[in-house]
Order: sequence, then C-alpha cells, then structure tokens
Amino acid sequence: MAEAALHADAADFSFLEPLFRHLQTGLRQGECEKAEFALDRQEMDHRMGELESRLNYQQNANEMLFRRVEILEQVLQVERTKRQALQGRQAAAETSSSATASLPGKQALEDCLRTRKVSMPARVVLQSYCFAELEDGDTRHWQREPFDPLAQL
Repeated sequence: MAEAALHADAADFSFLEPLFRHLQTGLRQGECEKAEFALDRQEMDHRMGELESRLNYQQNANEMLFRRVEILEQVLQVERTKRQALQGRQAAAETSSSATASLPGKQALEDCLRTRKVSMPARVVLQSYCFAELEDGDTRHWQREPFDPLAQL
C-alpha cells in the first residue's frame, strides 16, 4: 500500500515535470540574454570610451592648432609693423639723401675739402647746412652768426 501511495503521488505530480522543464528552460534563456546584454553593454562602453578619447584628443589638437595660429598671427602682425617701419625709414632716407644732394653750399664745402684734403666732422657739416638755410631766409630757430666751416678745424 505504501508503494501504491507513492505511485499515486508520483502520478499526481507527473504533469508538473514538463512545466518544471519549461520554467528551467525559460530561466536559462533569461540568464543567457542577461549575459549577452551585459557583454554587449561592456562592448558599447568600451567603444564609447575609445570614441570619447579620440574626441578629446582631437579637441586638444584643435586647441593647440588654434594657439599656434594665434601666435603666428601675432608674429605676422609684428613683422608687418617692422616692415612698414623699415619701409618708412627707407623712404625717409631716400628723401633725406635727395635733400642732402641739393644742400645749399655743398659744392663750396666739397671744393674746400678737396683743396685742403681735410675731412670735416659731421657736426661741422650739419652747422654749415643749418647756417646755409639761414642765409635762405629761415631765421626762426637759429641765431645768425657768421660761420666759417674751416675755421673750426
């Protein structure tokens, strides 16, 4: 009788065995899907990290290039101002050289130097130029004095 009771009890639960297998299969499938999802998530996190690092690298490279461009623009501006100043000096030198070519009394000074074979200091030449201008009528800034360039040698 005990065997019959056991057999009867086993027969009563035989319908649960397919249900239990189905639940175990569903549970295994759910765990596999969770594992696949976790793996995919890790791969995506890794890929996102790579892309973010590439983005940061590119942004840093762009910032460095912008700084270099700014520095080069500043240097270019300085060079342009230097060049303009140099061109201005050259133009002034050309103007002054053309002015010195037509100095009043220049020929007399050169003749005087040739005959005496003496070089005059720049101060004497400048004074002779200034006093020659005075003879032309500009007496605002200089007092008129008789001037002999060779007397100071």
